[in-house]
Amino acid sequence: MTEPIDIAGGGLDSCSEGVTRQGMYEPCEATAVAVRLDPEEHTPYPVCARHARGEMVPLHDVLQPAVQDVDTLRKLRAAHAEWQRTGDLYEFVRASTTLLGT
Repeated sequence: MTEPIDIAGGGLDSCSEGVTRQGMYEPCEATAVAVRLDPEEHTPYPVCARHARGEMVPLHDVLQPAVQDVDTLRKLRAAHAEWQRTGDLYEFVRASTTLLGT
């Protein structure tokens, strides 16, 4: 039995699979390397290399948008700091719109 996770909420560090032996559930808890889609509920959950089967998505693909968002946020903060230092509002707006693609 697996426990679905909220990808945006984190919790991707260890495998969610496990085994029941003599009525006792033992979680795998190995390092997660992929996100598997539950075939019944269609919800994602992290799995280790041993449990990686079925419909999966590499963790890199799941996390890449978040990494890009953090990188963009850092660039926006740097542009804001530069605007505060120089007072050049035009340059800050230009840099911001370029970073955000607007």
